[in-house]
This record gives sequence, structure tokens and C-alpha cells, in this order.
Amino acid sequence: MSPLHGADSTGSGYTFNAIDRCMEHSMKRRRRGTRSYQPTNVRQTLALCMIVKNEETNIDCCLESVKGVADEIVVVDTGSTDRTSEVARQYGAKIFSYQWDDDFSAARNVSLSHALSDWILVLDADEALAEEDKGRLRALLRPDGPTAYLLNIVSPVDDRRNSHAVINAFPRLFRNRPEIRFEGRVHEQVSPSIARMGGTISPSEIRVHHRGYHGRWVDLPVKRQRNIRLLNQQLHDHPDDPSAHFHLGEVYALEGKVAEAIECYRTALLLPGLPPSNRSVARRSLAACLLNRRRFEEAWQECVAALDEDQGYAMPHLTGAIALTQLGRYEAAARQIDLYLAKVKRQGRSIHGVVGHEPNPAYAWSLKGNCLFALGQVEQAADCYRAALAVDRDSPEAHLGMGKVYKFRGRGAEAATALEKAAVLFEQMPQGRLTLAETYAELGRWAEALTTCEAFLDVRPNDVGGLTLQAQALLKVGRLTEAEAAYRRLVAHTPSGLAYFALACLADARSDRREATAFCRRAWELERSDARIPFLLGCCLLEAGEYREALAVLLEAERLAPGTPEIVQRLQLLARLVQRERCEMRHPALPLQKGGTGGFVMRGATCIAPHASLLTPHASVPHTPHPIPYTLDPVAEDGRSPP
Repeated sequence: MSPLHGADSTGSGYTFNAIDRCMEHSMKRRRRGTRSYQPTNVRQTLALCMIVKNEETNIDCCLESVKGVADEIVVVDTGSTDRTSEVARQYGAKIFSYQWDDDFSAARNVSLSHALSDWILVLDADEALAEEDKGRLRALLRPDGPTAYLLNIVSPVDDRRNSHAVINAFPRLFRNRPEIRFEGRVHEQVSPSIARMGGTISPSEIRVHHRGYHGRWVDLPVKRQRNIRLLNQQLHDHPDDPSAHFHLGEVYALEGKVAEAIECYRTALLLPGLPPSNRSVARRSLAACLLNRRRFEEAWQECVAALDEDQGYAMPHLTGAIALTQLGRYEAAARQIDLYLAKVKRQGRSIHGVVGHEPNPAYAWSLKGNCLFALGQVEQAADCYRAALAVDRDSPEAHLGMGKVYKFRGRGAEAATALEKAAVLFEQMPQGRLTLAETYAELGRWAEALTTCEAFLDVRPNDVGGLTLQAQALLKVGRLTEAEAAYRRLVAHTPSGLAYFALACLADARSDRREATAFCRRAWELERSDARIPFLLGCCLLEAGEYREALAVLLEAERLAPGTPEIVQRLQLLARLVQRERCEMRHPALPLQKGGTGGFVMRGATCIAPHASLLTPHASVPHTPHPIPYTLDPVAEDGRSPP
């Protein structure tokens, strides 16, 4: 991504003899005629420069991709014990050995020193030039024009979902000049040296397919640990290097160390010298981490700041939309999604800035559908889900959305078909485990929902969405003691009205009126839009003889869910009790027992079952399902799962 500053441009392994060789090659070219006077029709030559170690299984694909493009292949082997060098020789590569010293720049600069061609192309063994771009790349090799070109490195998040690829724009094609050298122990770049010589870097549409960060749920931890070690070494030598802090934040985010990632991003943004294009990316990545911590307002503000830094960057709109949905600001979220879709439509094959994502309009349309569904605009939501399926017929989010639409319309068979399809698709996505669990919950398959959710929590033990669904699933499968323990852990971690309400229901099931009342009061403080909470609180207060307060909260329940029979019954009962109390002013009110007075039953069949049905809205009580299943694997910049 961004250049690392302050590192020795030659690197510890880049000897003066290598510099002399580069100068000698440069002088030979100058004796043949300086670049400024070369005729533009002279064919420019290209050297592929690589560093490798134990890449026997990858290097063949890489070298095959540059057949007919590269005139020269230079391979620096840093200690292979397999057939890497043997495979490379079959393609005519020149092989050089180099003792690895924890410095990628040093090794890369050795490879550059052996190149004799006019231009240099840098690829890793797990990368391959796109077949359709061979001709485009050759066309860029001209004596005039920029010093270097950005190539678009496409890294799919998962083999089965290439549309979720992350794209990084790196200067990987540049003129063979001794002044141009890599810098930085890891995430090495030639950009600083090109800037010092007054050179220019231009974008291109050339794509390179990268397979090195494909992975399952936690991909390639060894590489990440290596990068953390090297970046910490870089920061030991240069503690105020903002790019090193930024890249360390990226690796920590991939590792799931969100608190550490947040600290690194904030440090990078505070230090001077972080390139503007990287500042916007850092803010978007910071926003993704804040989403993971459920700090939604902060996440949204970072997305706003990212757009202030770079108006052309599309991803902050999508990340910001996720934050806004979690804040319940669905109309604003839908507007951000529209802006995202407009920008990615104009994007083309290249990306804006230094990092982007393979456009994923199907996910964006599904997200907009969720927002409209939450606003009660069901038909418009269905249109969005259909638009998503028109782009990607295997979009699991769109099938999940259509399943909810069908369920809302009472079309049970079609709902089941759509939700089953979503479940199959989410099952193929390791990053979608939590959403898969939520899909099972929509299908009423709570045992499977619990198993899948617990597998997700094995990897993300503190994810609030996972903890919430686990508690609900335990309740649904009848493991009430475990459910109560889960909800208590949840309110200790992240208090919410619905979690306290669940605890109130469980206390009510145990006939613990005092605890049920206390939990209801806490739930009502945090959540004022769910009629079930004041209804249960009113029932508890009626039992306790607190008629005045019971009247107030039951009227609130009636306001939120007008005409609901159970609420009407409680209000009628309350009116009868108050009337009798007035008639018997000389006598204390008799305590109200379960079983009721005058034919009314406080709780039970005619009101609400002690634990289960309170957690499932009555058909007559309007209820908006949570619009966005929250799963963020903080992802998403460098091989992470999509926001």
C-alpha cells in the first residue's frame, strides 16, 4: 500500500558491487543513445524480477502468465529446499541465491540489480498476470511517458466468492534505473525513490491475480505473524514511521486484534507523512474496526472523514451505510448505498487510489433492501433483493432478504425455499458463519443455529452478534439455565434492552416477580420501542398491586401496539381493579394472584407464555426484524471478508 519511509534504500544485502553493475548497465544504455532521443518505435525490453522461497507449487503459474511478455526473468532464491529453482530454470530464468535477513527490500533490490532490460516487472510467485492484459502491458513499454505504472493486484477473499476481492494498486512496473529501489523491511515500495528522483507514477488497467491470501476462517497466520515481527522491527528503527503503523494496523485487524489495530490506525493518522491516499484507507479500516466494537457513531464519523480525505473513494459509503443501519438511520444508510453504487459503476477495471474492492453491487442492493424492509417499505425492499439477484443469482444476502419478504407476506413455502438457498450459500462462505446461524434461526432450525453460532464464537468469542444469537438459541432449544447465563454475560459485556427483557422473561418463568420487574425496568430504560417490554412490566406491577404505575406502562404498550388483545385485556382488568378499590376504600386491596380476578388470567395461555412467546412477537404486534445481521470480521482491506 503506502511507502515505508526512512529505510536504507539499498538495504543491508544490496552491495556496492550490485550498485556498480547497475551503473554499468545504465552507462551501456546511455552509450547506445539517451532515452530522450530514442525513437519511439524501438521495442522496449522487459525483465521479470522475483524473490522466492519454496514456491514450487506456485511459480509455474506465475512464469506461464508472462510468456511472450517478459524478455528476461531474474529469480532471487532466499533459501528454497524444494524444486523452485529447477522449475524456474525451465522458463529460462537466471537464478541467484541470497541469504535471507528479514528485509524484503534488500532481497528485491538484489533482483533489480541483475536485470538488463529497459523495464522491470515485479511479481511474487503466488501472482499471475491476467491473460487479457498481456497486450495492454506491452503497450505501456515506451521510451517516453511516466517512470512507473500502478498495477492492480486482485486478492480474492475466498475462492468461492471472487466478487469479494480486495484490489491494491502498487507501482510494480517501472523503468530500470539504478535510482529506483525498494524501501521497507515489509510492505516494501519503490514509490519514495521514484518521488526523490522527480519521477511520475501513472495508473493502469493491468490486473495481477494474487492467490497468496486466499484462506479459510483464519488464513495464513504464519505470514501474518512474520509481518507483525518485521513491522515491529521497522518501528524499532523508525518509531515515527506512519506507514509502518498503518500496515501494522492492517495485520492486527486480520488477526482479529481489533483494539491493537485501532491504536495503530489512530497513531498513523496522527503522525505527519502518511500519504493522502493512505489516510482515507486508514480511516475506512478504522471504521471497520469500530463497527466490530459496536461503536457505530464513531465508525460513521470516520467514514465521513475518509470521504473528506478522498471524495472518489467508494468503500466509506458502504461501511458508513452499515454503521447507519446499526444506528437505526435507515434512510441515510440507503442514500450512502446509492452513492456507493454510483461510484463503483464509474470505476472500470482500475481502482481509485491505492486500495479498492471488487465492486459488489449484489451485497449493496441487499443491504439497501434490508434498510427499506426496516422502514416498512416491503415492496421496494423486494425490488432491491431482485436487483441483487439479477447481478448475482447466488447472492446469499439477497436470498435471505427474499425469504424475509415471503415470510412477511405469509408465503411460507416460498420463504422456506429462499431461506434454505441462503443457508446453503452461507455454508460455503467461512466468513458467513454468523449469518448462516441467523438464517437457520429464520428457518426455525434452532439446534443448527446454535451449533453454527458456537463454531463462530470459537473464533470470535467476544462478538456481540454471536453472543446474542447464542443466548436466543439456547432459549429456543429449552436450555434455560444456560440461556440465562448467556444473557447475563451479554448484559455485562454490552447492555441492551432486548437482553434485559429476555432475562425478565426467564425470571418470570421462575415466578420471581421482583427480579422480573427489575429486569423489565432496565430493559425499558434502554429500549422504548418494543411493546412487549411495558406489557410484561405492567403485568408484574399489576401483580404487585402497583396500579398507578401499571396503568402508565400499559398505556405505553397500547400506544406502541394499538388494539393488541392481551394489552386491552390487561387495561380492562386494571379498570375493574381500580373501580373495586374505590368502592372498598375502607379495606386494603387484595393481592392479585395468578389465575386472575373476574375471569382474567395474568399470564399464561391468554396472555403470554412465561418465556418463549414473549421473545417471539405476537402476530398482532408490529415487529421489525433486525435489518442487518451484524458479522464484521474486520475486514476487509487486505484479504478480509467484506464489510
